[in-house]
Amino acid sequence: MHRRLHHGSGLYAAKILDWLTALSEDGAPQRPLPAPIDPENWENAALLDPLSLSPGEQWRFCRSHTLPWADMMLVTTCLGAKLQIPFTGTGLSLVLDFGQTSADFCYRVDGGEPIPARLDYPDWCGDSGWVRAMELGYPLERGDHVIELEVVRPAQMRAGSRFDIMLLGVIP
Repeated sequence: MHRRLHHGSGLYAAKILDWLTALSEDGAPQRPLPAPIDPENWENAALLDPLSLSPGEQWRFCRSHTLPWADMMLVTTCLGAKLQIPFTGTGLSLVLDFGQTSADFCYRVDGGEPIPARLDYPDWCGDSGWVRAMELGYPLERGDHVIELEVVRPAQMRAGSRFDIMLLGVIP
Protein backbone atom coordinates (compact mmCIF):
# COMPACT_ATOMS: atom_id res chain seq x y z
CA MET A 1 0.00 0.00 0.00
CA HIS A 2 1.32 3.41 -0.91
CA ARG A 3 1.78 5.87 1.95
CA ARG A 4 -0.42 8.38 0.14
CA LEU A 5 -3.57 6.31 -0.11
CA HIS A 6 -5.29 8.57 -2.65
CA HIS A 7 -2.21 8.55 -4.97
CA GLY A 8 -0.77 5.05 -4.56
CA SER A 9 -3.23 3.03 -6.58
CA GLY A 10 -3.03 5.46 -9.48
CA LEU A 11 0.79 5.39 -9.51
CA TYR A 12 0.90 1.59 -9.64
CA ALA A 13 -1.96 1.32 -12.10
CA ALA A 14 -0.29 3.81 -14.45
CA LYS A 15 2.83 1.63 -14.71
CA ILE A 16 0.75 -1.46 -15.42
CA LEU A 17 -1.30 0.38 -18.04
CA ASP A 18 1.91 1.62 -19.72
CA TRP A 19 3.18 -1.96 -19.89
CA LEU A 20 -0.11 -3.32 -21.22
CA THR A 21 -0.31 -0.70 -23.96
CA ALA A 22 3.22 -1.68 -25.04
CA LEU A 23 1.93 -5.16 -25.89
CA SER A 24 0.71 -5.91 -29.37
CA GLU A 25 -2.75 -7.23 -30.21
CA ASP A 26 -1.76 -10.89 -29.76
CA GLY A 27 -0.18 -10.33 -26.35
CA ALA A 28 3.44 -10.55 -27.51
CA PRO A 29 5.86 -7.69 -26.89
CA GLN A 30 6.19 -5.28 -29.81
CA ARG A 31 9.97 -5.59 -29.85
CA PRO A 32 11.40 -9.07 -30.51
CA LEU A 33 12.64 -11.03 -27.54
CA PRO A 34 16.36 -11.79 -27.47
CA ALA A 35 17.48 -15.29 -28.42
CA PRO A 36 17.76 -17.57 -25.37
CA ILE A 37 21.25 -18.06 -23.97
CA ASP A 38 20.65 -21.81 -24.03
CA PRO A 39 18.08 -22.99 -26.60
CA GLU A 40 17.96 -26.34 -24.80
CA ASN A 41 16.57 -24.64 -21.68
CA TRP A 42 13.86 -26.73 -20.04
CA GLU A 43 12.29 -23.75 -18.31
CA ASN A 44 8.85 -24.67 -19.61
CA ALA A 45 9.06 -28.37 -18.74
CA ALA A 46 5.91 -29.61 -17.02
CA LEU A 47 4.95 -32.50 -14.81
CA LEU A 48 2.75 -35.17 -16.32
CA ASP A 49 -0.07 -36.18 -14.00
CA PRO A 50 0.29 -39.94 -13.44
CA LEU A 51 -3.47 -40.18 -12.88
CA SER A 52 -3.93 -39.19 -16.55
CA LEU A 53 -2.37 -42.51 -17.61
CA SER A 54 -4.14 -45.87 -17.99
CA PRO A 55 -1.51 -48.16 -16.51
CA GLY A 56 -3.31 -51.50 -16.46
CA GLU A 57 -3.67 -54.10 -13.74
CA GLN A 58 0.05 -54.66 -13.11
CA TRP A 59 0.52 -51.10 -11.87
CA ARG A 60 -0.87 -49.28 -8.85
CA PHE A 61 -0.91 -45.74 -7.56
CA CYS A 62 0.40 -45.09 -4.06
CA ARG A 63 1.82 -42.37 -1.86
CA SER A 64 5.36 -42.54 -0.55
CA HIS A 65 5.83 -42.67 3.21
CA THR A 66 9.50 -41.72 2.98
CA LEU A 67 9.66 -39.25 0.05
CA PRO A 68 7.25 -36.37 0.78
CA TRP A 69 7.78 -34.64 -2.60
CA ALA A 70 6.44 -37.70 -4.43
CA ASP A 71 2.74 -36.99 -4.11
CA MET A 72 1.47 -39.91 -6.21
CA MET A 73 3.80 -42.69 -7.35
CA LEU A 74 3.11 -45.28 -10.02
CA VAL A 75 4.60 -48.61 -8.92
CA THR A 76 4.82 -52.25 -9.97
CA THR A 77 6.67 -55.38 -8.91
CA CYS A 78 5.80 -57.34 -12.05
CA LEU A 79 8.59 -58.10 -14.48
CA GLY A 80 7.20 -57.58 -17.96
CA ALA A 81 4.80 -54.83 -16.85
CA LYS A 82 4.31 -52.27 -19.62
CA LEU A 83 3.24 -48.65 -19.48
CA GLN A 84 2.38 -46.36 -22.38
CA ILE A 85 3.06 -42.66 -21.80
CA PRO A 86 1.69 -40.28 -24.43
CA PHE A 87 3.04 -36.72 -24.38
CA THR A 88 3.62 -33.66 -26.54
CA GLY A 89 7.17 -32.35 -26.48
CA THR A 90 10.78 -33.30 -27.27
CA GLY A 91 11.30 -35.92 -24.58
CA LEU A 92 10.25 -37.37 -21.28
CA SER A 93 12.00 -37.06 -17.93
CA LEU A 94 11.56 -40.11 -15.72
CA VAL A 95 12.29 -39.87 -11.98
CA LEU A 96 12.51 -43.14 -10.06
CA ASP A 97 12.68 -44.11 -6.40
CA PHE A 98 15.60 -46.44 -6.99
CA GLY A 99 17.58 -48.95 -4.94
CA GLN A 100 19.02 -52.46 -4.65
CA THR A 101 15.56 -54.01 -5.03
CA SER A 102 14.71 -52.08 -8.22
CA ALA A 103 14.29 -53.65 -11.64
CA ASP A 104 15.78 -52.43 -14.91
CA PHE A 105 13.64 -51.28 -17.81
CA CYS A 106 13.66 -50.78 -21.53
CA TYR A 107 11.60 -48.35 -23.56
CA ARG A 108 10.38 -47.73 -27.09
CA VAL A 109 9.83 -44.34 -28.65
CA ASP A 110 6.86 -44.17 -31.04
CA GLY A 111 6.85 -47.95 -31.57
CA GLY A 112 10.55 -48.13 -32.49
CA GLU A 113 13.18 -50.62 -31.37
CA PRO A 114 13.55 -51.27 -27.62
CA ILE A 115 16.24 -49.21 -25.89
CA PRO A 116 17.66 -50.87 -22.75
CA ALA A 117 18.16 -48.62 -19.73
CA ARG A 118 20.50 -50.72 -17.63
CA LEU A 119 21.14 -49.02 -14.32
CA ASP A 120 24.05 -49.42 -11.94
CA TYR A 121 23.51 -50.68 -8.39
CA PRO A 122 26.37 -49.31 -6.25
CA ASP A 123 27.11 -51.02 -2.94
CA TRP A 124 26.35 -47.84 -0.96
CA CYS A 125 22.80 -47.71 -2.34
CA GLY A 126 20.04 -48.97 -0.03
CA ASP A 127 16.97 -50.94 -1.05
CA SER A 128 15.21 -47.73 -2.09
CA GLY A 129 15.36 -43.98 -1.61
CA TRP A 130 17.89 -43.00 -4.29
CA VAL A 131 16.13 -40.48 -6.52
CA ARG A 132 17.28 -41.14 -10.11
CA ALA A 133 16.28 -38.96 -13.02
CA MET A 134 16.84 -39.77 -16.68
CA GLU A 135 15.68 -38.47 -20.02
CA LEU A 136 13.88 -40.81 -22.41
CA GLY A 137 13.86 -40.12 -26.13
CA TYR A 138 15.33 -36.64 -25.82
CA PRO A 139 15.88 -34.88 -28.18
CA LEU A 140 12.91 -35.81 -30.34
CA GLU A 141 11.23 -33.63 -32.92
CA ARG A 142 8.74 -31.42 -31.06
CA GLY A 143 5.29 -33.02 -31.33
CA ASP A 144 3.08 -35.89 -30.15
CA HIS A 145 4.93 -39.03 -29.05
CA VAL A 146 4.36 -42.24 -27.09
CA ILE A 147 6.99 -43.87 -24.92
CA GLU A 148 6.32 -47.44 -23.85
CA LEU A 149 8.20 -48.66 -20.77
CA GLU A 150 8.70 -52.33 -19.98
CA VAL A 151 10.03 -53.50 -16.62
CA VAL A 152 12.72 -56.16 -17.20
CA ARG A 153 14.89 -58.48 -15.12
CA PRO A 154 17.82 -56.61 -13.59
CA ALA A 155 21.28 -57.28 -14.98
CA GLN A 156 22.64 -57.72 -11.46
CA MET A 157 21.48 -60.77 -9.53
CA ARG A 158 20.81 -59.05 -6.20
CA ALA A 159 18.44 -56.46 -7.68
CA GLY A 160 14.72 -57.11 -7.53
CA SER A 161 11.53 -56.39 -9.44
CA ARG A 162 10.41 -53.16 -7.76
CA PHE A 163 9.85 -50.23 -10.17
CA ASP A 164 8.64 -46.98 -8.60
CA ILE A 165 7.99 -43.96 -10.81
CA MET A 166 8.04 -40.82 -8.67
CA LEU A 167 7.63 -38.15 -11.34
CA LEU A 168 7.16 -37.85 -15.08
CA GLY A 169 8.18 -34.62 -16.75
CA VAL A 170 7.48 -33.50 -20.30
CA ILE A 171 10.40 -31.74 -21.95
CA PRO A 172 8.98 -29.01 -24.23
